[in-house]
Amino acid sequence: MVTALVSMSTVGVGVAHAATVYEIEADWEANTPGTVAKGDVVTGIWRVNVNDDAEAPANEPVEDVTVTVTVQHGLLTELPGVCLTGDDLDPVSSISEDGRTLTCNLGTVDQGTAVVLQTPVVADGVTGDQITATGQIGEETDELDPINIRNVFGMDIAFGTPSTARVFRGDDTWDFNMEWTLFQDRGSDPGPDTITYDLDIRTDTGQALVLGYQNNIEGSPFNAPCTPFRITPGAPGHPYSSGTGNNVAPFVESCELVKTGATTFTLTLSGIDYSQLQVPTHDSLGNPLPVDTVAVASGDLWLRIPALTEPTTVDLRVLDIDPSPYESTTGLTDPDETPNNTSQKLLPLGGAWDHYWDRTGHGGTRHDNTLKGGPGAAFRSHTDDTRMFDRDYPANYLLGGCDVLDNRYTDYVDAALTQLNYDTNTWEPVTFGSMQWYVGPDPTLDPASAQYNPDAFEGCGGGAGWVNTEPTDKTSIKAVRWTATVAQTDRTPVSFRVDQVIETDAPIGMDVWSWGARSYNGVWDYPTRGVVPSGGAVIPDGRYNRTGGGRDVLHVVFANPAVSKTVNRSVVQPGVPATFTLTYSANGTGNIPTTVDDYTIVDTLPVGLTYVEGSADPAPTVTTDGQGRQVLTWSLDGVPTNANSTLTYQASAGDSVTPGQTLTNTVTTSLRGVESRPDTAQVTVSTAGYTLIGKTTEQWFMNNPDGEGNSTGSWTVTLRSADPLPQAWTDTIDVLPYNGDGRGTDFEGTYSVTSVEAPAGATVYYTTADRETLSDDPADDVNGAPNAPSDIWSTEAVPNPTAIRVIGGELAPSGTFSFDIHIATEGADAGDVWVNRAQARAEHTGLVMRTSEPLTMGTRYSASLKKYVQDRDGEWHDAQDASDYPVFRIGDEVTYRIGVTNTGQGTIRNTAITDDKFDQGSFTIEELAPGEVEYHEFTTTIEGSFETSYVNTACATADQPEDSEDPVLINCDPAGIEVVNYKTVKTSDPSGADVQPGDTVTYTVTVTQEGSYPAAAEWGDDLSDVLDDATIDEASITASTGTATLDGESISWSGEVGVGEVATVTYEAVVKSYEEITEGGNWVLDNVVFSDGCAAEGDCNPPPNPVGTYTQAKTSVPVPGSSVGPGDVVTYSVTVAQVGEAGVAGAFITDDLSGVLDDASYNGD
Repeated sequence: MVTALVSMSTVGVGVAHAATVYEIEADWEANTPGTVAKGDVVTGIWRVNVNDDAEAPANEPVEDVTVTVTVQHGLLTELPGVCLTGDDLDPVSSISEDGRTLTCNLGTVDQGTAVVLQTPVVADGVTGDQITATGQIGEETDELDPINIRNVFGMDIAFGTPSTARVFRGDDTWDFNMEWTLFQDRGSDPGPDTITYDLDIRTDTGQALVLGYQNNIEGSPFNAPCTPFRITPGAPGHPYSSGTGNNVAPFVESCELVKTGATTFTLTLSGIDYSQLQVPTHDSLGNPLPVDTVAVASGDLWLRIPALTEPTTVDLRVLDIDPSPYESTTGLTDPDETPNNTSQKLLPLGGAWDHYWDRTGHGGTRHDNTLKGGPGAAFRSHTDDTRMFDRDYPANYLLGGCDVLDNRYTDYVDAALTQLNYDTNTWEPVTFGSMQWYVGPDPTLDPASAQYNPDAFEGCGGGAGWVNTEPTDKTSIKAVRWTATVAQTDRTPVSFRVDQVIETDAPIGMDVWSWGARSYNGVWDYPTRGVVPSGGAVIPDGRYNRTGGGRDVLHVVFANPAVSKTVNRSVVQPGVPATFTLTYSANGTGNIPTTVDDYTIVDTLPVGLTYVEGSADPAPTVTTDGQGRQVLTWSLDGVPTNANSTLTYQASAGDSVTPGQTLTNTVTTSLRGVESRPDTAQVTVSTAGYTLIGKTTEQWFMNNPDGEGNSTGSWTVTLRSADPLPQAWTDTIDVLPYNGDGRGTDFEGTYSVTSVEAPAGATVYYTTADRETLSDDPADDVNGAPNAPSDIWSTEAVPNPTAIRVIGGELAPSGTFSFDIHIATEGADAGDVWVNRAQARAEHTGLVMRTSEPLTMGTRYSASLKKYVQDRDGEWHDAQDASDYPVFRIGDEVTYRIGVTNTGQGTIRNTAITDDKFDQGSFTIEELAPGEVEYHEFTTTIEGSFETSYVNTACATADQPEDSEDPVLINCDPAGIEVVNYKTVKTSDPSGADVQPGDTVTYTVTVTQEGSYPAAAEWGDDLSDVLDDATIDEASITASTGTATLDGESISWSGEVGVGEVATVTYEAVVKSYEEITEGGNWVLDNVVFSDGCAAEGDCNPPPNPVGTYTQAKTSVPVPGSSVGPGDVVTYSVTVAQVGEAGVAGAFITDDLSGVLDDASYNGD
């Protein structure tokens, strides 16, 4: 038996094998700005194609098609979904460690494919740099147009409140320090390398100052007038600049302080570290620093007062700055902020009696002008007398102290009289003497009165308005006093302490005071009242001119809101949510509240982006503005100050968006009328996808039963889209075969186009232009432009066109567009070949796609073999190339059909058909007469071993006819399918570890798409053995895509996972209490996910979490309630018992013996 096996790519075509060729075109997404700032995201679009360069191009698969993108002054932070990472790839898709180079392996790509690749790029350069990028596929390259970088720039030096440190040098000589910190806005360009500050530093008493030092150790960095800041105690708002930790900023390479006049000095800073790599988060006192600026340097200025013979206040102010304004290395400028360009430090001598605000933890010294606090902040005022008790007062001498509140702005909290314990050197509460509270109507203490002026109150010694019991309504208290005899005090120093809180509506910037008065033998004295000529600190624009021993001041400050915004993906697909994270804060210095209320966040989404209901906790108020944009508003209470808080929500793009569209949403925060700088997050609607072309024939050989060569045949051109959004049009040109076309066409006689069948919405064009001038590329000038035919094209059908053009309507995502060209031959010879070629472009993928297919006239003994695949909807597909592959997933049943048609003039006998993959596809046809066709169908199940593009081929042989020297010509025919799969994995945190009541176990389920087509996935989680021991808050369920639902004792999820994507769902289980578990639990958290994507054992059933706790019981001998007497012994026994399936690490109990040890002593056993 002699048989001819004919390949689909060689039937009648004598064209040499050609090379794979590539094209690449680069562009930024539409509406990409020409100027961006560091941290902004822009998206590059790379259109590439893969084709065969032969005159009759094939559509063969090409392995490891790789695109590389190299970026300057930008960072590639995420691997695009179309870039594959399988172990069988070479190279594996990756991003270089420096984030500058993307290696993207597209996997196996069929020739005739146009692909769009998106690369989000994060701007990473200084002002004046340009983001540039070069892409390469094969030997072809293209570049993106440069985008300019222009960053923010902000700088400020802060002096503010100094530490209380000073060093005694002997003979009334003191050295003291004043701190400085240089701040930059986050993301700023580098500033000047050298900055000079002209300072005026003077004392209010006129005492001269000279340069000092912290220590005089030779070679020490602290043996200089300007040193790193390290001395304790620290200073508020100033991080250290020596040592390590989260409260340490860099120091400068050079810091020089020079005295230039009686009160003038020059401070020069050089070698400033602008890298923002060492970023302190806390100041030297442990308070959080603002998060929207970075301390790039800090230090200490050391000065000396040679003769401190009376108390004095040192005032520092900045006179001039060079350069001013600050100028970045890139030419940006920013003026210094002047409010913090002053500092004040009090150098006291000490005294017998003093009234002041406590500055513990705030820095500064008594009576200086540096203490700050926010509404709601707590402060304590002190009225001390530390020397009068050494005087020879009679035992019945009456002493007293009085604290007058600035009760328009503060509220009383508590009061206590304390006394110095010499043994422990601590102040301890005492109860001797008496205490009264003033609630009277004196207008000087009435906040509503026009005569309100606590500085003028002199009623501490009166009787009216004073009460002996602390009022329940503490806001009514305006002053508080104590009195005692010298005998009661035992001549030991006392300190009267009154706790107060700044009222929540106190005006920002208000100076808030506290006053003290003293009584000597019943005579009350009110020091430091009215206009004070000297001493203390000058209070510019204050309600009173100076502080002093009888009054002190603090200033109301508040937090400034700040917000930043990020998104978990730069590229989104319509209907697939993106997760946005808002990082917001309330930043300030001084004693601002630990939390603030009425903090407002307003996030405005662009048209086309919609909030996913239920994705935020707390939920926002959702409104729509006049431009049709959704506006999300949160009003939050209890926002921590000087700390980052986060809020996440999801939003998804709707069908109205267009591929490549950049969606920018803007967020601002506000607090007490102050609005933050806005921040934005950008997402780009996915344009990553591909379109491919293929061409098939109805059958390989045209029927030629009489040998006359008069027959019919057809070609089908198919375009298939794997693009995320509809493509507005496709444009295909088919230059019909002719002898000498170079494709392998060779025929006798003539042929004509009998019809062109195209679906509704498509337009068919014809031309009779000379074939030598024609191009089948729609973008060629002779054709006009894609989707815009030139005048050589007409919609009027002609008998013998030289080419046909079909412009199709919208091509849906995952959709196909096909049209058929039918021909009739006349007078052809057996074995004649017509090779048809087409080229096409699609609206979004853009680049040209090439394909061809031969059609052969049947010989005397020939047969056409066709193999088909039935899709899920029951439709049959030729499935000869990837443009027509139906989609299945593992576990599906697939039905194949093989048809054999006798296209010759003689009967064919014993035709044996074999399938290279399935035994069920093999069968024998004993006899097949001319023109007859016989079909064979079989069904198989897709297994996990199937490749993502699975192709099997049927071939046939037949007996050699006795009356022919030529063998029977029968072609082979492939049929392919796309195998889509996904892998489901469930994990828990902690995994398999012991847990206790109140602990949280976080479950995470990931669904990873596998294959070359989006996966429709689902899973369910049986929680019945979790919910008997734990609870799941529905609000804790978050899904990165798709929909997760809690229903009774199960969670279910379903969604579509794009190529290369991973869907992640998390939810939290909180272990119930001992009592709840005892009622119906089994002390084990155990659950399993059920999904077709659960492949390996253990993928979907994480180790169970045993639950354990302990109980305690206490008994006594004799039993509780028994009478005992002096000398009796009571024995206590405490029993601790483990309960449940897990041990308890670190278990402990505490027994409060305070109610025992007041009547008994512990034996120590």
